[in-house]
Amino acid sequence: MKRLVPHDPLWAQIYEHEAKLIADLMDGSACMLHHIGSTAIPNLQAKPVIDILMEAVSLQAVDDCAERLEKLGYEARGEYGIPGRRYFNKKPTDVTVAFHLHAYLAGSFQIRRHLAFRDCLIMKPDVAARYAALKADLSFADGTLKPEYQKAKQPFVDHVALEAVRYFERKN
Repeated sequence: MKRLVPHDPLWAQIYEHEAKLIADLMDGSACMLHHIGSTAIPNLQAKPVIDILMEAVSLQAVDDCAERLEKLGYEARGEYGIPGRRYFNKKPTDVTVAFHLHAYLAGSFQIRRHLAFRDCLIMKPDVAARYAALKADLSFADGTLKPEYQKAKQPFVDHVALEAVRYFERKN
């Protein structure tokens, strides 16, 4: 059963450990790895799923490493509904979190979008508070997610991400 849990400061360390394993395995095919998603936002309730964003030198290189990722416990899911993405998931084993790995070609708009959303929530506590309230509204009192959770929060995520991309592009 999927549910929200309080933020765990250990998520950052768990991400670092997993990112190192992935980077070593990718043999230079990953330009950069980033911790994204709610577990990357301090003090924000989240599903215990570490989202990892990979900037890849090529999607073919990611595909070529799929078997190695499977040996780490990742299941290759292809684009999984988003053109230009390679998606992998890893169910919890010896830790209490799962992992989602999202790989895009370096320079992809999706990379800017994910990073801008994360950075906006970190820099703007009022926006993070609105997101937290929305997530709470979409879960039951015990934290269990309502069936419409993912779909219902998407308009908020899309709006904030687009505004954040525009903001960061104007700054640079």
